[in-house]
Amino acid sequence: MGRDSLMNSTEQHKAKNTESKNQDKIARLSMRDAKNYLEKKYKNAEFKIVNKLSYAEISINLKIFIPDLDDKLQYDGKHGIAPDGGLLFIKFKKSTNWFCISALERKRQGGIWPSEEKESGVYSIGNADERAAMNIELFKRYCINEDITPYLCFCDGSAFKDEYGAGAKCRCPKLKLMNFGLPFNKIHLNTQKNGMMRPISIFTRFKEWNTKEMTKYILEMSIKSINYYKNRYKV
Repeated sequence: MGRDSLMNSTEQHKAKNTESKNQDKIARLSMRDAKNYLEKKYKNAEFKIVNKLSYAEISINLKIFIPDLDDKLQYDGKHGIAPDGGLLFIKFKKSTNWFCISALERKRQGGIWPSEEKESGVYSIGNADERAAMNIELFKRYCINEDITPYLCFCDGSAFKDEYGAGAKCRCPKLKLMNFGLPFNKIHLNTQKNGMMRPISIFTRFKEWNTKEMTKYILEMSIKSINYYKNRYKV
């Protein structure tokens, strides 16, 4: 790689890192706004945002179904998953347990980075969807004892521009199949038919998602989750 090419690559990575940090900030603001609203709506409950879900916390729930689970995982509090917007929990007045009501992932993939707006349209598609998929799968393990999987994944960029697009650069068909063929841009909660089906809510488009839009869906997901827990646990 020539010196100019290396410099251009370095500058592109810097731009992506800056853009990624801005995405994380927007995701966290969306989750915070949702938390503030819910605190006013449910005055007898407590809410908190958690940045990371450790392997130990995930393993506690898995242990119920897998008695011979690797013991080392149960004590791993260092590693885990950290969705971009964090995880929102509620504790009801009649309960000592915290329940997850929303987790927020925010991924951009494709050529809408400022450093990649070239006439040639050549860009690196990246692997944001694959990194999100790992978090989603581990979160499903955490929710194994529940009938809901309150996870929201907001995706934007050219990789998500065409819902039925073909080719390696289009990620929508793969995401849809991963989510049991359910439609995008809609909340999917409590639709589990058996232990295998644990859909999440995936939102895709080319244009960037903003705080107001994400907060709206976080609230819809959270309120439905709250109603689920209230009905199941009588809290």
